[in-house]
Amino acid sequence: MKFVPRLPLNPAQIQARIFGLLILIGFLILARFINPRHGSEFILSGFRRITGLPCPLCGGTRATHYLLQGNLEQTLYYNWLAIPSLLVALILIICWTAEIITRRILLPHFKVPVKVWFLALPLLLLVWGIQIHSALNHPKPELLNARGLYFKFNSGSIPPQPLTPTPEEPQ
Repeated sequence: MKFVPRLPLNPAQIQARIFGLLILIGFLILARFINPRHGSEFILSGFRRITGLPCPLCGGTRATHYLLQGNLEQTLYYNWLAIPSLLVALILIICWTAEIITRRILLPHFKVPVKVWFLALPLLLLVWGIQIHSALNHPKPELLNARGLYFKFNSGSIPPQPLTPTPEEPQ
């Protein structure tokens, strides 16, 4: 990566960073204070809605909620990707805030080489496979959609039901 001079931010870049900060901070506030156990039947993931199987990010909001509560066990149960995602979000919040204050670009612009994408894609597919396997073979009905195609065409496959309530849920 070659050196990029610290150029001043133009008004559009400042607006983009403010918008990004509002989205990240808003999500973190919602994830922290909204209890995922009282969620609705609304399924945000299009993949999960159609197939019934979780996407790589399914459970991420719940995992972020529990991570912000300090509950690492529940975070890992729902989606361990919340941990690196939260670290990236915090780094972006700090850098974008510093860029707005200094009115200068602090994060270098770089292009991700094609080789990196070809290495990242199999890793993402592996994580996704682990997420699907875990949701199907452990009691994780929150990450499945019983009305999805997978369960319609596999009549022998029934979405797992929780064996016992989680420690935080009332019995």
